[in-house]
Amino acid sequence: MFAPFGRIYDLDTYEALLKIPQCIGAKHSSLSRELEWQRLDFGDRLRPDFKVFTGNDLAIDMVMYGSDYLLGLSTCAPDLFARRDQLWEAGDAAFYELNDWLQYLGFFAFRAPVPAYSMPRRCS
Repeated sequence: MFAPFGRIYDLDTYEALLKIPQCIGAKHSSLSRELEWQRLDFGDRLRPDFKVFTGNDLAIDMVMYGSDYLLGLSTCAPDLFARRDQLWEAGDAAFYELNDWLQYLGFFAFRAPVPAYSMPRRCS
């Protein structure tokens, strides 16, 4: 959906990227938790310093699993995302409720048939 050439790199290609020292990270925007978990696992096993930036606006909690994030959705409510991150860092259980509300926003903004990135700018 987001790749101009119409494909997400397969795991062999992704592993090859991890072997390039100048490549310090990659954005993952498949909207699939499973694919992103696979890439996180590769990074953890093969190159722990490698950053995986989630672009998965349907799974904003991927930060709980080790993703860094680069979410377009966060531009809709930067103050609330900042608060959510502060709560997560502090180990405050209020994180979960705020995360749920923000995820509902993601489900609304990224509903079929059009991803939010293609919509007119309404959030920022």
